[in-house]
Amino acid sequence: MKRVALRALTLTVLTVFALAPLLMLVATSLARGWFFPAVVPHSVDSSAWISLFAERALRTALVNSLLLGIATAVVGTACALPLGRSAAG
Repeated sequence: MKRVALRALTLTVLTVFALAPLLMLVATSLARGWFFPAVVPHSVDSSAWISLFAERALRTALVNSLLLGIATAVVGTACALPLGRSAAG
């Protein structure tokens, strides 16, 4: 029982540490005039996201970036899996 609780706590902490930077990135992309002493932004504005999806060149760049990232992850995983298995055994 104690081991299960420790595992759950570890998984929760790792999840928070993994998602916190992404949530902060989304929060700062929506905030306007959010400077150091303020805990929350003064106003929220989605104009950056609207222009990202409205302009064709930005949409193309976004799709290209996502495809390149996914392809890099797949190729890296495909290369690392056999190398890791051979190194382990």
